[in-house]
Amino acid sequence: MKSHLFGDIFAGDQLTPADREIVTVAALSGLEGVEPQLVSHKRGAVNMGNPKELVDELCAWLDHEGYTLRSKWPKGTPNTAFAQYFTGNSYLADVGGVVHNVTFEPRCRNNWHIHHGSAQVLICVSGRGWYQEWGKEAVPMTPGTVIAIPAEMKHWHGAAKDSWFQHLTYHKDVQEGSSNEWMELEQ
Repeated sequence: MKSHLFGDIFAGDQLTPADREIVTVAALSGLEGVEPQLVSHKRGAVNMGNPKELVDELCAWLDHEGYTLRSKWPKGTPNTAFAQYFTGNSYLADVGGVVHNVTFEPRCRNNWHIHHGSAQVLICVSGRGWYQEWGKEAVPMTPGTVIAIPAEMKHWHGAAKDSWFQHLTYHKDVQEGSSNEWMELEQ
C-alpha cells in the first residue's frame, strides 16, 4: 500500500498516523474486492484516534456521493465493442433476458445516438448520472429514475463528473430492421 498507493505521502511526514488511516479508508472505499482490508483499516483509523462516527460518516458520504461503486448489480466486463462511442470507461453486464446493466465510471458518457425502430428504457440502479434529449436540458438520474426514450429520439446518457453510474437498459417495441445510429460527442 505504501509504495503503490501513496508513495511519497506515506514515506514522508505530511500525515499523522490517524490521517494516514483516514486516507487509506477513503482510497479502499473506491476499490472492489478489498472488504477485509477496508474493515481492518476502519478499525485502525479508530485505534489511531479518529472517532468511529467520523470514519462511519466518511464511508457513508463517499457512498452517497457516488465516489464508490456500491451496487448489487454486476459491474460487467469492459464495453470494448462500443468503446469508440463513449468518453471514459464503461462496462456491460447481461442480467438476463433482454436486459443489460451498463456501468459508467465518473465522467463517462456516450455520444449522441438514435435508436431507429425501437424505444429504449433506462432504469438508474446506482450512482448519479445524466440523460439529455436533443434540444432539451439534461436531466439528472438517481436510483429509481426511469426514462422511456421514444424511437428516433436523439439523446445521450452517462455518469456525473464525480460519481459512478449504473443503469439497466432494454429495448421495446422493436421493429424489424431496427438499428442504432452513433453520432459525434458534441453536435
